[in-house]
Amino acid sequence: MDYLGLKIFRFFIKCTRCLAEISFRTDPENTDYVCEQGATRNFQAHDFAEQEERRLAKLEQEEESNPMKALEKRTKESKNEMDVIDALEELKDLNARYANADIDSMLESVTSKKTPEELADEEDARLAAEAFEHKKKKKLNDLKMILQTRNLMMLMSFLISH
Repeated sequence: MDYLGLKIFRFFIKCTRCLAEISFRTDPENTDYVCEQGATRNFQAHDFAEQEERRLAKLEQEEESNPMKALEKRTKESKNEMDVIDALEELKDLNARYANADIDSMLESVTSKKTPEELADEEDARLAAEAFEHKKKKKLNDLKMILQTRNLMMLMSFLISH
């Protein structure tokens, strides 16, 4: 048996309580199944769908007739929209932060077996070395200036004396 090229399957099972045989088959025409023997249906999907449609229609009609309910609905929708926008902005910030992350330094910190305190100490030592190097260069430049002015004064005194 088939319906528009779709096979119709028949299933036989036994009830676990009374061991009675139950059979049902698929119904592709209605996208459902049909009980054939030994069982009664206790849930009707199409009835449930109809009840849900009626409930939604009743809610919609109630909202149209009651302006306060409509206002409440719009307020909830706008609040939800603002929450979604905030969440999106937060995700964009996180993505931007991860995009700016230096992958090499992250890999190095993960693969190194140094504790965070040791890494902080190394960073402090590096910054201190840079600062001392800067001071050292400044002192050298000052000494050069002093030597140049001394040489210039000596040359001037020599020229004046002769």
